[in-house]
This record gives sequence, C-alpha cells and structure tokens, in this order.
Amino acid sequence: MAKGGEWRWRSGELSDSAGRSIAHVSADVLVLGSTRFLLERSTSSRKFRMRATSSSGAYGFIRQDGFTVKRLSAQCAERPYRLDRPSTFHRVREIRTAGAELVATVSSQFGGTVVVEPGPAFDDVPVADVAFLTWGCALIDAPPTPTRMGGRNS
Repeated sequence: MAKGGEWRWRSGELSDSAGRSIAHVSADVLVLGSTRFLLERSTSSRKFRMRATSSSGAYGFIRQDGFTVKRLSAQCAERPYRLDRPSTFHRVREIRTAGAELVATVSSQFGGTVVVEPGPAFDDVPVADVAFLTWGCALIDAPPTPTRMGGRNS
C-alpha cells in the first residue's frame, strides 16, 4: 500500500487522502486489516503510557519521558521512535526514527480531527507503526469535541 498523502484520524478512524479506511479503534482495540492490537493505557500514575499487544505478543509502547507530555519515546517491535512537540504552545508533534529521520508531523485540529502529514521517512515505516504512534498522539494532543454551551434558548 502506498502511503503518500495526508492521513486523518476522525472519530476513531484513520483514513488516507482518498478517504479510504486504514485503521480504526473501537473499545481499546486498534484494527488494521486482519490484525488487532489490544491497547492498554496506564491509569495508575500521572504519566502517559500505552502499550499495544497483538495475538502474537507485545508489539509496542509509547511513554512519557518527563514531567510533561512534550517528549515521548516509543517502540514498535524493535524499532525505536521519538514523538516530540517542537513547541510547548502548539499541539503539533513530530514522529522521528532513532536516526532522527522525520516520519510524520501530527497536528490536532479543533473538533478532534488529527492530521498526519508524511515526512521523508514515512514510506519506510510499517503502516502498523504509523497507525499506533499517531493514535497515541491523538489521545494526548487532540482537543475535546466542542460541546454546546448555554441554556435551552441557545
């Protein structure tokens, strides 16, 4: 599958630039074709941590490195990644390989849509890695869906 073009997470579904579904998340399960990953998030500490497990065993993890979520480290199979925000004030995150090659830039939009812009190393990374890593970014960085404010007459 060619991965060129912008991808988007919207309402738990990852789609390519043509609108074709790549993956979706339902009830803490990431579904990518016939592969399913159980997603487990840490709730026992103030630090973000998520891991993915497939039927064949552990697949990957994302974890917060410091006091804030600005710097995250991740691993999928034996492939290490960095998921860092270049700016503290924007919900934009860069996914980079261990060699610092840019895989993708992930940005949150108002309303909960997460845009995945491919970088130079995008096509060199497995689709499952991109889906898992960008879903982790979506959980941390996507703003909540806007709610209606006001009384009955609004």
